[in-house]
Amino acid sequence: MCKVTQPVENFHKSKSNKSGYSSYCAPCKVEANRQSGLRMVSADREKHLRARKNNHLKVTYGITIDEYDRKLEGQNGVCAICGKPESQSYRKLSVDHNHATNAVRGLLCYGCNRGIGSFRENPTSLHNAVVYLNNWY
Repeated sequence: MCKVTQPVENFHKSKSNKSGYSSYCAPCKVEANRQSGLRMVSADREKHLRARKNNHLKVTYGITIDEYDRKLEGQNGVCAICGKPESQSYRKLSVDHNHATNAVRGLLCYGCNRGIGSFRENPTSLHNAVVYLNNWY
């Protein structure tokens, strides 16, 4: 974009180019991405983001964004464990799933999802943690 010859260190790596590097230097790439986002009108941008989210959900969890929305509505827009509303979180609710079967269980806030993951989805370990905490109250 800037048409300035620069050292290769100023370019991000890219598997899609033969050279192995992006065709734009890092600052130009940032600007190109910013301009691309600005060119999209609000409705198109929302449609684009929803399509990307739908694709991510399909590939990762095997559900559509409509299924996500129905699950969110079924949970009244809150985390299935702590009841924290999605609107109070800086992230959307995470799709909680069984890592062995990939079955979707529900939608959780970041903290609850990380907590279950930290216990490796082991109910016995989680139960022992509850017993442990209850002994200190």
